[in-house]
Amino acid sequence: MTQDPNSFLMSSGKVRSAAFEAIGAMTKGVIQDFQVRPQTDFKTKEVLRFSDGEVRKQLVVTVQTEERDDEDDDGRRRLFVKTSMMESLRAAVVEAGAKGIANGGKLAVQYTGNGEAEQGMSPPKFYQVWYQAPQQMVDLSDPARLESPLDDPEASPF
Repeated sequence: MTQDPNSFLMSSGKVRSAAFEAIGAMTKGVIQDFQVRPQTDFKTKEVLRFSDGEVRKQLVVTVQTEERDDEDDDGRRRLFVKTSMMESLRAAVVEAGAKGIANGGKLAVQYTGNGEAEQGMSPPKFYQVWYQAPQQMVDLSDPARLESPLDDPEASPF
């Protein structure tokens, strides 16, 4: 996806990453941008590859949140979607009846627990993900089209 020139022009600079430091942590907001990018090593910033040499990929989603850490924080957060978060996002998109995510859609991600750690590695994190497609014109003559599982405040974090 090509970045909109005005979005680039008006951005305040570096977008912060969503932090999932403790079980129960949640980031939610409106999708502003999403791109497929290579995964990189956290320390060296080198591109990660599979054993066959193919580049590992991830989906990087920028959401506008209500979170603010300081006066320079514009509330945008990046989510680096791979492995278990990718599976949860895919399930949330299917649950929402969408064909994929879109700018203007709502996304919520909550850190729900850990898996088993492999030797020498941190345990994998598990996430619950909710997605709501951008508002679209609805056929008001069909009452079934007006109902959504996301309309239940108990089922949705939005």
